[in-house]
Amino acid sequence: VVYWVLNVVGVMEPRAAVGTPVAETPAHRAGFAAGDVVIAIDGAQVRSWNEMTWLLLQRAVERASFDVVVERADGATRTLRLDLASLQPAEIEGNPLPKIGLRPFGGQPRIGRVSDGGAAQAAGLRPGDRVLEIEGSSVSSARELIDRVRGAAGKPLAFVIDRDGERLTVTVTPVATRDADGSEIGRIGAEIGERPQLVEVRYGPVEGLALALQKTWDTAVFSLRMLGKMLVGEASLKNLSGPVTIADYAGQTARLGAAAYLSFLALVSISLGVLNLLPIPLLDGGHLLYYAIEIIKGSPPSEWLVHWGQRAGIGLLFLLTALALYNDLTRLLF
Repeated sequence: VVYWVLNVVGVMEPRAAVGTPVAETPAHRAGFAAGDVVIAIDGAQVRSWNEMTWLLLQRAVERASFDVVVERADGATRTLRLDLASLQPAEIEGNPLPKIGLRPFGGQPRIGRVSDGGAAQAAGLRPGDRVLEIEGSSVSSARELIDRVRGAAGKPLAFVIDRDGERLTVTVTPVATRDADGSEIGRIGAEIGERPQLVEVRYGPVEGLALALQKTWDTAVFSLRMLGKMLVGEASLKNLSGPVTIADYAGQTARLGAAAYLSFLALVSISLGVLNLLPIPLLDGGHLLYYAIEIIKGSPPSEWLVHWGQRAGIGLLFLLTALALYNDLTRLLF
């Protein structure tokens, strides 16, 4: 119902425009270029960055090879072959797009909002300045500018900028900070590039209902597939999350807006529904398992089977809970 309401009401999402792919990644080898807009993946239409991410995540888990149709900046369409066979199980954890080599298109290397007290303000940079060169080497995109800044923590950089047609040179020293993974990066205290272009994703009531049912089914099947891959070692156990991560993501999505928050609640609801239907004693799926045994056997399962099944179910749920909390605390602390 939540997915159907969002489909009918419509949501604003970033356009599926990609930036320059990371070198030596599947996206780079496939031939993606900055400004390409993904319009179809493996025959499925793509309308937004979120839809593209979901389709790629499903195929990244399978390490599949498939066709991606992109629209170039000149309006021409081209079909690229994206092969994800080289991805490792640990690289699929969380968001696989960086490992695939895809990142949002940032547009021109232009300075946006400047933070008070930051390195950009101290150097005299202003919103609207276009960076032409850094240390004598030309800069062609916002992503290139970001990468250069991140890799120069604490080092003075000579920026050649275009300000209202006037060519100026300023020295900017990125401040050394810690990234999410603990590595040292540089920041200048300013937005770089252009805000992503938003598109409205909306469907009619009938089409929206069909897509909502399909999304619910795909999410449930994907959850089961991930559980199976974790059991056989083809996916990392770090993909299992608990209440701490759920609370963290709930807060993040709530700050993004009602649509993102409701989508997250729908995802959590489906995940809990799938978990509850697993054939584990104590859960509803365990009761269904006992009923199936009774149908086949013609009588209820023996008391010792139910007794030891309950114990096994308690033990398994305890282990799952402990693992989920361990993953939560690891993400939170490290």
